[in-house]
Amino acid sequence: MAKFTFEGLSNGNAPEAGKITVYDDDHKPLVLGAEYQLGRTGASGSVYEIASAPEFCVKIFKPQELADRTRRNRLISSLEAMLKMPECMGDRRLCWPLGLVRDEKDMVVGYAMRRIPKDYVTFKSIFYGAKSVSRRFPAWGRRELAQTAKNFVDALIDLEARGVRPADFNAENMVCNERCEVMFLDCDSFMFYERNGTVHTSSMYFPDSAPVEILRDPKVAGRPRSVEQTRFSAAVLSFMLVMTGQHPYTYAGAAFDGSCTGSPAENILMGKCPLGRGAGCQQAPNWYATWSWITGSLQSAFIATFRDGHEDPAARTPLERLSMELGKFAYECARTSERNELAPAHPKPREAHSANAYGPRTCGFAPRVPMQRPYVHRNGPQRNFGFRPYGTLPNNAYRSFGGNNY
Repeated sequence: MAKFTFEGLSNGNAPEAGKITVYDDDHKPLVLGAEYQLGRTGASGSVYEIASAPEFCVKIFKPQELADRTRRNRLISSLEAMLKMPECMGDRRLCWPLGLVRDEKDMVVGYAMRRIPKDYVTFKSIFYGAKSVSRRFPAWGRRELAQTAKNFVDALIDLEARGVRPADFNAENMVCNERCEVMFLDCDSFMFYERNGTVHTSSMYFPDSAPVEILRDPKVAGRPRSVEQTRFSAAVLSFMLVMTGQHPYTYAGAAFDGSCTGSPAENILMGKCPLGRGAGCQQAPNWYATWSWITGSLQSAFIATFRDGHEDPAARTPLERLSMELGKFAYECARTSERNELAPAHPKPREAHSANAYGPRTCGFAPRVPMQRPYVHRNGPQRNFGFRPYGTLPNNAYRSFGGNNY
C-alpha cells in the first residue's frame, strides 16, 4: 500500500483550537473545515470539508466505532485492503477510501475520499412523486429517470466484475445529478473480495430494499452477499426511480383506498407485490397509470424479480438484462411524449397495450411479439439526443446519454 500524504492538500497550519486536525502517514497535519452532510454518511461517522481541496473530504469515525479493539482492527484491515484496489480508487462514481488519516497519537481515525459535487442529490430526494423530481431537475422526464437507473445498474455491473457488492442499498447512499450521472456514498460498508480470495463482509442492509432471505434471518447479511441479492436490491431502487418513488411492494388495501397495508419491508416478508396477473393485491389507481406506460419487457423484468424471484433467487432478473431493458425504456420515452411524462394523466389505452410490440395489459405475462429491428443508416447508428436505437449496438452503448466519465 502506497504512503498517503497531504502533499498539495495541507495548508501547513498548526492544529487550531476548536477544529479537528488529522495527520497523514508522514504525520503532516491537516486542519479540517466544516462538517459536510449529504446522504447517510453520518451513520458511522462525520464527514468534513477540506478548504484547500474542495474536491476531497475526510470521514472521521465515531468513537464507538473504534472503541472495541476487534471491531476497530477489522475496520482498519478492510480499509487497508480497499486501498489496494486502484480500479475502485480511480472510479469517480465511488466515494472510495483514498488514504487513512490519523490523530495526534498516530491512531487511525478515518480516511480521505472523493467529495460529492454540489450539483448531486440523493435518490431519496426524488422519491416523493413527480413534483420532487421537477423540483430538483425541472427539465427531467421519465427518460432521464430511466437513464439514471441504467447508469446505476451499469455501475453495479462494473463493481461486480471487480468482486465488489454494495451492502446497504439505502436511497440516501446513492446520488445523481442533472446529467444522469450517479455516485455511491458510504463505500466502507461494501462487501468485496481481495485478489487472494479474502472476503470482507458487511452486516449493513436497508430493510426496504433487502431480499426476503435477509429479512427472515438478519445473520445472512453478515455473510458474503450473492449476486442474486444484489439483483433484488438493484431492481427495487431502479423501480423506484422510474416510478418517481413508488415502492414495488406498496399496494392498495381491501377498500382500494390507496393505503399501504404494511411497510415495504413487511410486504417483502409476506411476498405481497401488486405487479402482474394473479398478484392477490393491487396498485393504487394513481400509481397504475405510471406503471402502465413502462415497456412490457421492463415490466416483465421487474415481475421476474419481485414475484418469481421472491422465493427463487435464481429467477431474479440479471443486472445485464435489467440494464438493457432500462435502456429500451429510456429510448421509448424519447419517442413518445406521453410515456415520458412524470405523472401520466391516464393509463396507457387498452388498444395500445394490445397493439404494440410489448404485449397486452397483463404486465408482461403474455407472449411477447418480437420487435422489428429499427432502420440503421448505412454509416451506422446515428446519435439521437444521446439515445441509440436499441438492438443495433451492445448494451454498453446506452451509456452514451448522461453517462459517467469513468
